[in-house]
Amino acid sequence: MTLGWTAENILVVDADLGISGRFGVVRGGFHDVVAKVCLAEAGAVSGLEVSRLARSNADIARLLELARLTDTLVVDLDGVYDLADFNDRLLLGLKGSMSEAELHLLTGRLQGAKLEAARRGDLHVPLPVGLVYDEDGNVVFDPDEEVRAAVENVFAEFARSGSAYGVVAALCGCPFPLRAYGEVWDGQLRWGKLTHGRVLGVLTNPAYAGAYVYGRVRETRRGVGGERGHEDRSRMRGCQDLLR
Repeated sequence: MTLGWTAENILVVDADLGISGRFGVVRGGFHDVVAKVCLAEAGAVSGLEVSRLARSNADIARLLELARLTDTLVVDLDGVYDLADFNDRLLLGLKGSMSEAELHLLTGRLQGAKLEAARRGDLHVPLPVGLVYDEDGNVVFDPDEEVRAAVENVFAEFARSGSAYGVVAALCGCPFPLRAYGEVWDGQLRWGKLTHGRVLGVLTNPAYAGAYVYGRVRETRRGVGGERGHEDRSRMRGCQDLLR
């Protein structure tokens, strides 16, 4: 307000609270800021720290370039930056690079701690249906007898027929449970049709054999259909398998 903007001309953008700034594609608030700067509808972009507008140096650079073209000021606690000035552009560019490097270091430390916990067997991973954690953190059978019976029937039928298709044919009329993880269904038990894919998932899951395994699934991000940030989950046999 001390720079000449009245309260009516100040727009607070807080739509990205609780969302990581690593990928700008999932941040609606950041998109709105970029759009207003691009349309020359913003006189200044203000924040506690400019580098926190985005954790991606590419996203920061894009925003700063648009601010330069539209004569939009950038303001944080350290000062007011005019992107038409070379020194201001250089300083903000360095801040963006340092922010991205900081995120890289933090991610590395967190992943290192996660892998170390997995090597000790202390990292709790989602369990397949039929297995749960007790109060002490130990893996035990699900107390629900109907769930246990459904899983036992799959292994019993596989021992008899010797094939996943034989299991599906024998139990086609029997519902099979599935433990949902994430979003609104997190932790809930849902019953559905027993498919060939679900049978293979049960038969090949090492948790049923009493093995602790981590790292068999890798997530990579790639563009699909013109969209960024698509997660591709692919199985990696024998990669970082940690058994005890």
